[in-house]
Amino acid sequence: MILGTAAFNAKIKEVSDLYQAEKPRLALDRLRRMVDRGVFTPEEQWQVYNCYSNCYYRLFDLDRQLEYLWLSINTTLGQSLREQQTALSDYLMLIHYSDKFTDELMRSRHFCYDELTRTTETFAHEPTRHRHRRIRIGYLADTFAENVSSYFTLQFFTDYDPSRFEIYCYGLRPWAEDAILPKLIGERVQKIVSIPRSATPKEIADLIYADEIDILFDLEVHNAGGKTVMVASHKPAPVQIAGIGFMNTSGLRVNDYFLSDVYLDPVGEHDEDFSEELIRLPHSHFCFNPLAAMRHPMPPYRPKDYVLFAGFNNFFKITDAMLAAWAEILREVPGSKLLLKNSMHRTGALKGIRKKAARAGIPKERLIIEDASGDYVYKYAEADIILDTYPYTGGATTCDALYRGLPVVSLSGSRHGTRFSYSLLQNTGLGELCAATVDEYVNIAVTLAKDKNRLQKLHDEIPGRFKASPVMNYKGYMQEIEAVYLKIWEKWLNGYGK
Repeated sequence: MILGTAAFNAKIKEVSDLYQAEKPRLALDRLRRMVDRGVFTPEEQWQVYNCYSNCYYRLFDLDRQLEYLWLSINTTLGQSLREQQTALSDYLMLIHYSDKFTDELMRSRHFCYDELTRTTETFAHEPTRHRHRRIRIGYLADTFAENVSSYFTLQFFTDYDPSRFEIYCYGLRPWAEDAILPKLIGERVQKIVSIPRSATPKEIADLIYADEIDILFDLEVHNAGGKTVMVASHKPAPVQIAGIGFMNTSGLRVNDYFLSDVYLDPVGEHDEDFSEELIRLPHSHFCFNPLAAMRHPMPPYRPKDYVLFAGFNNFFKITDAMLAAWAEILREVPGSKLLLKNSMHRTGALKGIRKKAARAGIPKERLIIEDASGDYVYKYAEADIILDTYPYTGGATTCDALYRGLPVVSLSGSRHGTRFSYSLLQNTGLGELCAATVDEYVNIAVTLAKDKNRLQKLHDEIPGRFKASPVMNYKGYMQEIEAVYLKIWEKWLNGYGK
């Protein structure tokens, strides 16, 4: 639970204790009674809204969670600018789980962030500080310890051209001394820093500026509480890129570019959704590096006497509309079952998804629900077809499935963040598994489930096709990325002062 001043914390101790005891309904009731009694001051109201939001999070009620978080963001009395920025970044991350936001509303909410940086001190840049023999690339992330982001960033530190580039890494969260990935990266880059939690965004920006970074790449943006976007708002490098770890614009006027590809954002489309200029790679903007656990050998696929559909996404991605579509798929494929395995442990998620599935008409005897666990990789061997979520589609989970040889049926929308799986499937030559409507999504899944020969063929072919695709072509991907770096750096040098 987000807490505030000592006085406020003391007031809500009973609420907090109930929350920590995983009794969010009782915590919510106690909080309401306190509000009715007028316990809180006007300066504490933003924190009260935050408490409401956190209780609804534990109750698996995304709509109410977002409602109160937005109220908290817009209640400025007593709230610091940094607290407001953190809450807005959390909000911008969470709204991608909802199917109730239009493209226009999504865009306007992201552009709000820039309004919170109008008084932020920014650095001035001139070419005399940037005449290095090699271009200095700075990567900014919450951590460089092994996590989901590692799937898509490792090649930046291991497959770059050292004759043209120097690599600097700035991690905003300390990692354990025995963390393997930072040691691996540290052996191959010019500098890797684990910055203390106590450091302010300005202090971190000062460090980046002092290193005379030419191009700064924010790999997290509004993810992880928006700590990296706070740093980027100071403009510590003359050229700044955002992307990879976030599925939408940073909203920052000081960011120059956002990484995309021709499938996520076709040429001439979606430019208005970004405060940055879009960099459209000709293939995939993701390059997948499976971690050690994922490389465990997959047993040969053998069809069962029933079809097991499966989903391995975060349960917060599963909307009522998705469950309704899955219920229809199960109805049309007699005897089939649905395995839902959470990708991230969330209190209340299992109970919440069971209730939502029941409301959608999915028989409990045909539904298998499992919490997140470290052995999730072995569960892929039990599944026949992966059903992707919408509007927050799979990224790492889609790559996991394809790497393990499973067909992924995906629904895509009109904006960048709804098209991750679409891009991955198109890059793997599996465009026939991509749907533009819910009806088409259902039809693709049902038709595939009833065609045992095609299902067997896909399971046999997908691993090889995926590994040979641009998504896993580390050398080709880095050539495309580095060509972009050279182009945008030359553009800045030539355009300076014009």
